[in-house]
Amino acid sequence: MSLKRILGSLFVGAVLSQAAQATPTLAEYAASPEYSAVDLSPNGSMLSIIHEIDGQDYLCVFNIAEQTEHCHADVRDLRANGTGFIDDEHVLLIASERTRAFGSRGRFDQVSMFVVDTERGAVNPLARDVRGMHPRQAGMTGIIGIDADSEYVYVPSYNRTPPFRYDVFRVNLNTGSGRRVLLGDAETVGWVITRDGDAVSREKYDIESGNYSIETRRGDEWQTIFTSNEPLLEHQVRGLSPDRENLVVVLPTEDETSDGIYYINLQTGEKTGPFFVEEGREIEAVYLNLDNEMTGIRYSGLRPAYHFFDEDLTTAMDSLMEQFQGTSVSYQSRSADGSRIVVYVSGRFFSGHYVVYDIASASIVLVVPERRWIQPEDMAVIETISYTTEDGYTIPSIVTWPRDTDMANLEPMPMIVMPHGGPEAYDKMQYDFLAQSIANQGYLVFQPNFRGSDGFGRAFTMAGRGEWGRAMQQDVTDGVNILIEEGWADPDRVCIVGWSYGGYAALAGGAFTPDLYNCVVAVAGVSDLHAMLRYEEDRYGVDSMPYRYWVDQFGRDGIEPEDLAPRSAAMHAEAFQAPVLLLHGEDDLIVPDEQSEIMAEALEAAGKYYEIRTFPGQNHSILDEGSREGVLQEIITFVNTHIGSN
Repeated sequence: MSLKRILGSLFVGAVLSQAAQATPTLAEYAASPEYSAVDLSPNGSMLSIIHEIDGQDYLCVFNIAEQTEHCHADVRDLRANGTGFIDDEHVLLIASERTRAFGSRGRFDQVSMFVVDTERGAVNPLARDVRGMHPRQAGMTGIIGIDADSEYVYVPSYNRTPPFRYDVFRVNLNTGSGRRVLLGDAETVGWVITRDGDAVSREKYDIESGNYSIETRRGDEWQTIFTSNEPLLEHQVRGLSPDRENLVVVLPTEDETSDGIYYINLQTGEKTGPFFVEEGREIEAVYLNLDNEMTGIRYSGLRPAYHFFDEDLTTAMDSLMEQFQGTSVSYQSRSADGSRIVVYVSGRFFSGHYVVYDIASASIVLVVPERRWIQPEDMAVIETISYTTEDGYTIPSIVTWPRDTDMANLEPMPMIVMPHGGPEAYDKMQYDFLAQSIANQGYLVFQPNFRGSDGFGRAFTMAGRGEWGRAMQQDVTDGVNILIEEGWADPDRVCIVGWSYGGYAALAGGAFTPDLYNCVVAVAGVSDLHAMLRYEEDRYGVDSMPYRYWVDQFGRDGIEPEDLAPRSAAMHAEAFQAPVLLLHGEDDLIVPDEQSEIMAEALEAAGKYYEIRTFPGQNHSILDEGSREGVLQEIITFVNTHIGSN
């Protein structure tokens, strides 16, 4: 096994104050961003933004030249998921709210869209009077087309009566009235349209058979141009090629180590590619213009990479990544005339900053910090590393050092191992409130991207299927041992802390490598794989995509209780040596709080030390600031008690 440090240059400039500052409080680390979801107007003069004022979120529009802000929408009863300009006079707000539906089990997050008239300040549901649309706007996830005069937009949604079809509706921005313009069916899953609402393609998928197809319009008839059989849906059309002759899909390369762009010809259905491949990276986003033409690509990685088709934009992004070396620079949006862009900078010295950049003058026009209370000098030191496991996998990882660490004279320090959730997600160079707050309590924080993580090629992700508690866990174990061998971590003071899948990994660490950890913290963790699978079956049914996904995750060796028990920490409570802290939101719909209760009962029966706390009214993410601060305080208190930072 080997360790490789991947050091980037530090950005040191006027943004860095030399004055010593007090370490932020746990409440400040846990606090929601003051600003979020920033988007640039088509004319480049304004920003739409979610602004938290006195604990309440508002949708606001900020005039860059005048430095003035007008807040139009109080979203206190909604969870704002994002904003974006439709045109210079209208802003789209996508929000969710927890609700119940007649005949359904439990509660769910209903997503709705609202349109804000920036001149009049009026805020209304986007679709208030649309004939035939499902009353809950089911499936309405965004705008897929805008008329040239910007008076109408096109949105996909299910129709209001069974059998539910996935149709396209034309909606008036000012009145909220509309009508169906394109008819789908029970198998329709996606659309590509022109700016004036004409169909380019329609995607269909039969979940029972796994049959996928792409259709194009030939006069008044639909013609199938492409078919595939996919037990788990893989093909999804992202848009059109720049020459408009092909549909764009993103798929793994033949060796599955990277992603590529594949073209499906609109006339012949011929599939070609891959194009625009970056070795070891996946394609996380395909950027489109208003005509649904591909304009750029964002690649995954510990820091993102890009390919743009516009030279000016390429030059601008290269300049910004040079200025903010060692950080993640995430492209957000561009004005319609191409004069300005917005990027998001996070990591190293930045707790999250939106940067407005003028392309013509090659200058930063505005910086909007998400968290003004966390200064650059407050940030714990974030570094990327990689190591090689015993069976030859390279594991890209993040380590976070306390801000006052003497890097030239390192001594072994107490370490928090923090595997990410998902598991098909990954940690990257960016602000992480848990890692930052824990590190600045005096701990080294280690975040390994174990096999099964996404972002590093499909082969790497698929290597985790069926490996919960086995190879995936061994990757974490290998990393811990390497950092101990390197002299970075004190072997007598190591704690594993995780959220969601990370919570499972924490419990698995306590159960399967009990000598390695001195304490275990699981937030919203899975403890009984079979009970979790039963929950997915009850919620979605055995023919659903979610259930199939979890069978694929767990079931390489079968899905019966006896098959999954060897990898379920609750079945091995007697093996625990370390004290355990269990934290869970009572309204968690992703991992039910029953999972923590099962673990607590097993530890109780085995006579092991544990603590359990639940958070009423909180979901899987525990988004409420007071509750999130409570989670953080519980973790810090528990860790300090059992491995102490001093």
